[in-house]
Amino acid sequence: MVEGFWIVQYEGVQGNGGGVVVFMKGHVIGGDTGFVYTGTYQTDERTITERVLVRNFLPEVPSV
Repeated sequence: MVEGFWIVQYEGVQGNGGGVVVFMKGHVIGGDTGFVYTGTYQTDERTITERVLVRNFLPEVPSV
């Protein structure tokens, strides 16, 4: 079962960071210090497929 409140950690060319994501009934919502994540997901017995839009709400926070 994937539904629930998750902590995410990521790494990119400009550094690393983390945030939180909630998976609930096919929807994804979450965010971090400068970005909001919204989207959908589907699961089967072996995979999770997501489509997530990441929007910046604080321009001074760079994307990792």
